[in-house]
Amino acid sequence: MQELLKQLTAISGVNGVCLFVKTEKMLSDGIPVSLDDKLLSVVDSEMFHMVKAGASAGLSVKFSFFYFDKYRLVVMPLKEDISLLFLCSSQIDCATVAGAAAKLTCDVSEKELLMLADKDGEEQLEDVLLEEIDSEEMPKIYDQIMVILSEAVGPLAEDIMYDCLHKWKQSGDAVHSRIPDLGEMLVKEIGDSSYTVEFIEKMESIY
Repeated sequence: MQELLKQLTAISGVNGVCLFVKTEKMLSDGIPVSLDDKLLSVVDSEMFHMVKAGASAGLSVKFSFFYFDKYRLVVMPLKEDISLLFLCSSQIDCATVAGAAAKLTCDVSEKELLMLADKDGEEQLEDVLLEEIDSEEMPKIYDQIMVILSEAVGPLAEDIMYDCLHKWKQSGDAVHSRIPDLGEMLVKEIGDSSYTVEFIEKMESIY
């Protein structure tokens, strides 16, 4: 597998390759520069909506391109929240990189791709992907929050809830006492809206 990683990194114009797990972890030292957290958050958000939109239309996103001043990113989704990220020079043709990567990985299984990061990648990835175990009360609380969030933001509620719930669970235990923290995250996503005050009041009834 390390040979495949070398071949991917050797694609003309590619400066580094790594495994990208949301914004929480970037496995391996395959990227030679430190990518800004805000930039990664943008990439993460755009990829989430793109993959979801494709799925709803019966399509799958094979590659996505991001153009920045100093470099370009080619993202190859592997699973939900997990992608291979190629850091490329600013002058590179992203489609060419994608084509080369597709040829190199066409006969490689998904499991093998997920191990590309480094020798510890599989173990680390399993830690990230462990399904959070909620108490019996938590799913009911999530349903209650979804109802009042939908009243505030409409059809965007599902995406907002997904993103915030993921970050909330990554930062601590999914317990009732931390619901206020989740509420604060959701309020930030709602922004300055006429529904914000009402949302906060209804959230407090859940606390």
